Amino acid sequence: MNPAERLSLYDRSPVVDVDSSAHYSKETSTDGRTWKNPRPMTGLFLRHEMVDALAARCSVTYEDGVALIESPHPMGGWIRYTPTT
Repeated sequence: MNPAERLSLYDRSPVVDVDSSAHYSKETSTDGRTWKNPRPMTGLFLRHEMVDALAARCSVTYEDGVALIESPHPMGGWIRYTPTT
């Protein structure tokens, strides 16, 4: 994927649907069932991770404010962003 194609991902759904200033809890999982290492993040980080995953042709879903991302990193697994209040 060339740089222009990668940048265009920021203007497409589901990336464009994320509010960059929203607050999330980011968790990771190796099996998609057990989630650990919760840490605070913002929508800006979520958007960047979505683009990384989409560029690597990994799965990305965004429903009801919750993002589930197949990790594009060599360790694999899943990344979940859940909105916080």
